[in-house]
Amino acid sequence: MSFAWTAKSNREGFFNLLPLMIFHKLPLNPNTVKNSNIKNYDGYQQLFIELNKEYAEEWARMTRYNIERL
Repeated sequence: MSFAWTAKSNREGFFNLLPLMIFHKLPLNPNTVKNSNIKNYDGYQQLFIELNKEYAEEWARMTRYNIERL
């Protein structure tokens, strides 16, 4: 199972996370993620991911490519 963020926020200002049935490996792994944690804000849990500097540009490219596909 893979997930993708919606391009537009909902009425509360949050972006929805959608489950996707994709059968390939995700590009996030110990070599690309510098740090991650879950924080609780106003009763909502949010996942924060800090990418390695070298990988951030590649992640931006993938996001731009897929944003119109949702």
